Amino acid sequence: MAKTMTATAGKREAQTALRGMDGIDSIGMAWDSQGHPVVRVDLSPDADRAAVERRLSAADVPYLLRTVKGTVTAL
Repeated sequence: MAKTMTATAGKREAQTALRGMDGIDSIGMAWDSQGHPVVRVDLSPDADRAAVERRLSAADVPYLLRTVKGTVTAL
């Protein structure tokens, strides 16, 4: 089971673990049902989801993966 950490520390750990990987659209934060912070990683449809999961698991970071199927553009 992943360790509990602050939102900032979790995001920093995830950014380090995922550095250099293709298909990462964004890294942010979310909270689980108990109110603990988890890293939210938005993936493009062509991202290697299994590789992302392996890296985050190895870094012992609690995470939530989402696949983004389009581009959001601010007008």
